[in-house]
Amino acid sequence: MNHPESGSGDIQQRLDVKRLERINEELMRLEGDQVKAEISGADKDLKIANQRIEQLRKGKAELEKTVARRAERSVDLITRKESWINCSESPTS
Repeated sequence: MNHPESGSGDIQQRLDVKRLERINEELMRLEGDQVKAEISGADKDLKIANQRIEQLRKGKAELEKTVARRAERSVDLITRKESWINCSESPTS
């Protein structure tokens, strides 16, 4: 039987992974903008790109920690569930 917690955790995990993908895409775009600003000498654009890159990297690191914690919890819950199922299926004397 599926538990609502496991389903919502799985959904949240997928949402977090999508967020990480979007952050990575924006980082790549900004790094390209950063190179263009360095070449053209646009100090204002370079400063803005650098600030945003720093902000995204911090957010990415936090989100990666969250994803890792959630994945550890998922594995632990699966293991517990399997153990419980195995115990309940064992014939008793």
